[in-house]
Amino acid sequence: MTLAKVAHGASPDPLELLEIDNGVNAFLGDHITGLREMAVKRKTPPGRFTDHEAQHLFGDLFAGADVSFLAAAGTLTKRLIARMDGRTAPGLLICLRALDNQERYGGVLKLQVVAPNAAVLEQLAAGKVKLSAVQDLLDKPGDLQKGAISTSWLRDDRILVGDQLNHEAAYFPAAFGIMIYGRPAGAVAELLTVIDAIEPGLAESIARALPGVRSGEPQDVLAGLAQSVHELTDSIQADILEGLAQRPRPIGYIDTTRPATETIKAGPITITGPVPDMRKYVRISRRDEETWTVVVEAEDQPRRSHP
Repeated sequence: MTLAKVAHGASPDPLELLEIDNGVNAFLGDHITGLREMAVKRKTPPGRFTDHEAQHLFGDLFAGADVSFLAAAGTLTKRLIARMDGRTAPGLLICLRALDNQERYGGVLKLQVVAPNAAVLEQLAAGKVKLSAVQDLLDKPGDLQKGAISTSWLRDDRILVGDQLNHEAAYFPAAFGIMIYGRPAGAVAELLTVIDAIEPGLAESIARALPGVRSGEPQDVLAGLAQSVHELTDSIQADILEGLAQRPRPIGYIDTTRPATETIKAGPITITGPVPDMRKYVRISRRDEETWTVVVEAEDQPRRSHP
């Protein structure tokens, strides 16, 4: 492993391979396990390299000779620093390679000091204190937001990435040329948003058909939907796929078991329900230049409640 302080404007010293004691080994292993468990729990698709150089650099971390590992670690450290600005928190970038139960890993973890203590980063980067001495001040395994790990069970162009990244942390995958996909839990909502923009008349029938289609990659889900929604032509499917790919976090997997709901806000009033029923029973029209009318039809007598 290597270790370097990363911060806006930082100039890291040449990297060296560091010895890893049992405590640090377990600590880093727990971080890798945490990233893997997070991805499995949320069914988040692995990230995809969009930068061939970055993919090659991670390949050197994963399986290159020591000299190649050090060169790759140095380049990746500089790439991350170049993406950081005054708003990004300084931290430690650890480049590592690990072997666990016949599974091989290689990648980067950016650890931050939980309690503000800039001196800790300086001491670690200068080698004046060992990582094992300050593990309790760093991100806990399972909480890490910024990690990217190549594994022996993923294709070379795929990489395990922490999916807790918020908008402000987007610099991390961008530095390494990695595309991060949206969580499957929100994919149905993203799908319907794209359909509304392309062919809104199909939203109701697609929402009704979704539970009968197997979860999977967008092209497979759309092909399954087309079996019952015949208006979903190849051309419209292609437009939807392009729309899903252009979302802030592209959609790589759709969990069709998730309910398709939507919300209409009209001033202080909010109406929420399943998409098929919302499209069937709720009508929106413009009364004049200043006002709109929302009409809710019902087959049963409406009831008021005061929760």
